Amino acid sequence: MNNPTFPQHVTCPFCGILDRVSFPLYGAGIPRIVYCDTEAGGCDQYYAVTATVQVIVEPTVHRIDGIGRVLPDPGARDEDGGAR
Repeated sequence: MNNPTFPQHVTCPFCGILDRVSFPLYGAGIPRIVYCDTEAGGCDQYYAVTATVQVIVEPTVHRIDGIGRVLPDPGARDEDGGAR
């Protein structure tokens, strides 16, 4: 099963540098241990990051004309036997 990841920028709580962390969609609530890399200007500390996944559902309404109304039967005849 494919588990897509979502890269996010997080701020080190010790030195304030931005780190990039990828969170998997499944298991995003599990804390990840992040190393603040000194080669990227960090402080050589470890810290934990937990992601929260939020799903926003916005329904879009579309009008469908003709649904719900009784349309005349094209082959129907009126009371005199003539076509409608």
